[in-house]
Amino acid sequence: MKEVCKIWLLQENATQRALGTTELLENVLINMNILDVTQNAQAVSRSWNHCIHGSIKIRKRCFLYAEVLSAENTNNRLFFEMYFPDFSRYLAAQYIDVPEFRQYLEQNYADLLDLEHISGKIAPVMFRKTLVSDPRMYFYTYGAVMCNYFVEMEQWDNEQYSIALAKLRENGGTNALESAHSLLDKSCLVPYLQRFWKEKQRAIWTGHGRHVIFWLGGHWPNAGHVFKHIRCFLSGIIDSLSTNRDHTIWQTVQITLPACTELTVGIVLPGILDDGEVLETVRQDTGITLYEFAKLFVKAVRGAFARYSQENIILSLTEIHQYELEGAIVKAWEERYTRERELLDKSRVTVGNILRV
Repeated sequence: MKEVCKIWLLQENATQRALGTTELLENVLINMNILDVTQNAQAVSRSWNHCIHGSIKIRKRCFLYAEVLSAENTNNRLFFEMYFPDFSRYLAAQYIDVPEFRQYLEQNYADLLDLEHISGKIAPVMFRKTLVSDPRMYFYTYGAVMCNYFVEMEQWDNEQYSIALAKLRENGGTNALESAHSLLDKSCLVPYLQRFWKEKQRAIWTGHGRHVIFWLGGHWPNAGHVFKHIRCFLSGIIDSLSTNRDHTIWQTVQITLPACTELTVGIVLPGILDDGEVLETVRQDTGITLYEFAKLFVKAVRGAFARYSQENIILSLTEIHQYELEGAIVKAWEERYTRERELLDKSRVTVGNILRV
């Protein structure tokens, strides 16, 4: 028995020595789950905490490091389009009369207004630039442009379309056309946001340069699901910010790597028309943290629901989607909306108090 205890003590001491060596500990931590590192490993000991915050490799992997690059380099890292060929003449011909798009051309590409010379010089990146200059364009133009782009790609180059489609699905989307809106490389998005918003209907990540845009909502028939998405995300914030330690983590963790320095959150609820979308924007030269994303999200949700009522969802289902006013579908969505709204209002107040928004 003494020999067994001696062997066990030797093994334990060897483990402690290994984990006490900075290089070895760094190798262990860098292969751990990101949430385990940020939420648990830092509390193990002072040496573990120092190792985590002293290692750029660990901090980058865990989004604890604000890697601020040039707008061009950030754009190349955060958004992917290398698999997307140009069908610009088709798109330009279709959208040249859209005021916002034409104004953008006049300001930045005056020589391209002649459609004969526009081929090959307008790609999805141009529409993302336009969206950044006026995020409301997503609601009116951007979505249709990107959908048409992929429809055209399928007709012109089916092989390239298959490659692009595979990349979009790999990026976390099952709906090809909706995934085409989200050109943010999800591997660059902090896992907490990546995991929650994965495959959520009408949750769009886009932008350009160091500006990231998150759009949520729309007018599709089942848009009422957005209430549940909002409520569940707010509940997740409440759970995660229930301790001071988690609060500190959220104020440190970047939402993207490399860091974005500007964030816009847009919310549009079903049945809201005529400039009914709500946009909130924040700029931070040292990078946008998870805490700032949560605050901006709550402000956008608060603004959206301040002008929203049950009549809006009835409008969405009856006037926009032509369901019968007294039909089963409308009644079911009325009930769902009432139930979700009550739960959501409670969550909104709680989160607002936690974040002091």
